[in-house]
Amino acid sequence: MEEHMKEECLICKAPLEYLDEDMEMECELCHKKRISDYLIK
Repeated sequence: MEEHMKEECLICKAPLEYLDEDMEMECELCHKKRISDYLIK
C-alpha cells in the first residue's frame, strides 16, 4: 500500500482510511456509486 498524507472528509472531518484495493461504494448523501480506494472511518 502506498503512503498517504493524513486526510479527512471534507464534509464531516472524519479521518479517511485507505484500502489495499479499490471497491465500489455508495455516497451517503447523493447515493451515487463509484470506485474508491478509501473510506470514512
